[in-house]
Amino acid sequence: MNDLSNNFASSIISWQEKFGRHHLPWQHSGAYATWISEIMLQQTQVITVIDYYNKFMSRFPTIKHLAQANIDDVLALWSGLGYYARARNIHKSAKLMATLHNYQIPKSLDELTSLPGIGPSTAGAIMALGHLNYGIILDGNVKRILSRCFGQHVDGQSSYGQKQLWHISKLVTPSEACHTYTQGIMDLGASVCHKHLPQCPKCPVQNICYAFNSHTTSHLPYKKPKKVKPILHKHMLIPVNKGKIGLVKNANKGIWGGLWTPLMMDKPYQNIKILRTYHTIKHIFTHQTWFIVPIVFENQMQNIEHWFSIEDALQLGLPKPVRDIIEIIQHEQINSLQETE
Repeated sequence: MNDLSNNFASSIISWQEKFGRHHLPWQHSGAYATWISEIMLQQTQVITVIDYYNKFMSRFPTIKHLAQANIDDVLALWSGLGYYARARNIHKSAKLMATLHNYQIPKSLDELTSLPGIGPSTAGAIMALGHLNYGIILDGNVKRILSRCFGQHVDGQSSYGQKQLWHISKLVTPSEACHTYTQGIMDLGASVCHKHLPQCPKCPVQNICYAFNSHTTSHLPYKKPKKVKPILHKHMLIPVNKGKIGLVKNANKGIWGGLWTPLMMDKPYQNIKILRTYHTIKHIFTHQTWFIVPIVFENQMQNIEHWFSIEDALQLGLPKPVRDIIEIIQHEQINSLQETE
């Protein structure tokens, strides 16, 4: 496989230099920028990440700034990006880098993967793109390209499939120009080798691609049948009092861990004075779907400890549907609906 793998890597390197992405804000900015961007890019498109990344780096330009920050400030800048465990792990890792690595990004795979939220592929990207050393990656784009090019009819999420694809990724990753190759294979997956309707005529490895030559691009990578996601119905209960709204802070785990939310109930409280009911919001998680009915009511509850003006609430770490409804309340000037005490 050596000649084939050498041809594969050299073709991608040449393609990246001519057609790859060269102006993403985290490129050529060091290991810290690579780490933050790689975590943000997990499960999230580049076009969405860029604005979040720029705001995050403006607020936390160094590991020291991030390590010394309050987790609420970190989550506030992550609000709307989803998968909030990523933000909590970034904060935990920054603190560990402060104490164990003198505010530096570790330069070994073992040290990197010992940190919260940094798996082997993210560590490989940090090594290759951040430290300009040898590093192997296997993100979703790379799995798709390797599965198609080398005819791997395996489930990339299974232990066997992971092992097989890691083996191939190691074989084709060059020791020289690893940085350019790594960026190139990422760019190829993002701009050419799409999940649907891949742009095969633009692909630099078309001539050696098993899927292209066997007309099986639509069948690779192998897709495990999806499980039906459970559907849950929730009520978002938003108490208002003297121009403020009541929120609670979730524990630092599970769905929306560490974020501020109104009370989320399967059924609404009885005997409350409803001021406004909004249209149902559909919110899709990886593993389930929620249909949320937001209800604003006059406060009659004793267990709300934290009250915020709408402007202050919008500075907190909020899940996207919560932020959306608070922005609507702000726009409609919900204060006018309350009784003045």
